[in-house]
Amino acid sequence: MATKEYYQAELWLEGPVHIGCGHNLNKKEYILDKQNKRIWVPNFRKLINALNKSGLLAEYEKYLMSGDRRDLNSFLKQSALKLTYDQISQYSYDISSINWDQRMNDLSLTLKDAYYNPYIPGSTIKGALMRNLLYAEQLNAPVSGKAKLNELDRLASQNQRRNPRNSDINRIFFDDMRAVEKGLHSVLTNNRGIKEQIKLARYFQVSDSEPLDVVDLTLSQKIDSFRDRQENKLPIIRESIKPGKRVYFTISIDERFPYDIKDIEESLERVTEEMNRLYRTPFGIDPLEGPLLSIGGGTGFLSKSFMYARFGDQDGLTLTAKTLDLLFKKHKHKQDVREGVSPRTFKDTEYDGSYTEMGLCALHFHRIEG
Repeated sequence: MATKEYYQAELWLEGPVHIGCGHNLNKKEYILDKQNKRIWVPNFRKLINALNKSGLLAEYEKYLMSGDRRDLNSFLKQSALKLTYDQISQYSYDISSINWDQRMNDLSLTLKDAYYNPYIPGSTIKGALMRNLLYAEQLNAPVSGKAKLNELDRLASQNQRRNPRNSDINRIFFDDMRAVEKGLHSVLTNNRGIKEQIKLARYFQVSDSEPLDVVDLTLSQKIDSFRDRQENKLPIIRESIKPGKRVYFTISIDERFPYDIKDIEESLERVTEEMNRLYRTPFGIDPLEGPLLSIGGGTGFLSKSFMYARFGDQDGLTLTAKTLDLLFKKHKHKQDVREGVSPRTFKDTEYDGSYTEMGLCALHFHRIEG
């Protein structure tokens, strides 16, 4: 019988972490209180009961169904509902660091359990750890990207007036992704004597994190920072777990998994060094020390791509620039090659008066004996 090793893992949040749940709140579904620099997320059962008791339910239904452009705060103020916002809300956040001078934004909510407690699913952590293992492995033997560059040029000539579909670009790199993941598959003979391909990732298990509390949430605005110190605060607002929190989960590693805990730690260190060299240093950001892991939304292209690891620095730069130029023509990413870095914006956010990277975490492991 195969043996397993178990570890208690601690994720120390250096930056806000957003794990999208697929649900957004529009301006009629949250209360923006600019005067007090707070956003309130309603408990809709309490809100409906309060409106019903005040004889305002029909007016509220009309507001929701019509083209009324007021936000929920304006509607409630003008309807003279005699309740404070904390009496009809599930939770709230301070928004003093967010630029609300632009149009009203949708809020992208983070994942929560049935009791409204945010948590990080094991699949998210496992996916990020697996990506780091594979990224570090690719650094050992990069391949030429010239054939891929030719295919991208051909695709660009066929789509001069429109952006190609993501599937067209994915098709170009499909064989490379299979090659990257090759070490995670094995052909075994089952108990019926039939050979079958086994995904070795099944021997590496990560639990969901222990739940946190809604008071551990904040809002994070997407900020694109450029090398000339200019920045662009975008109307993309994500509900996130606050920096400074510690998140706990467990890991089990079966002996049939091709990597052990030392391999995982070394991959985190090595990928951190690569992100320093390729991304932080060109933007004048002090290099960081690992073991670090980037998870969740808003972490940027490099945290989710194998381009540089697979094809090396120069081909990786050119391939990244051409891929982004195909997808987002108006941003003229071809210029990235001349600037020597692609993407040419650094993805960060602001929290408590300081700039920080989205999704950045330190990770520590403690073996569970017995």
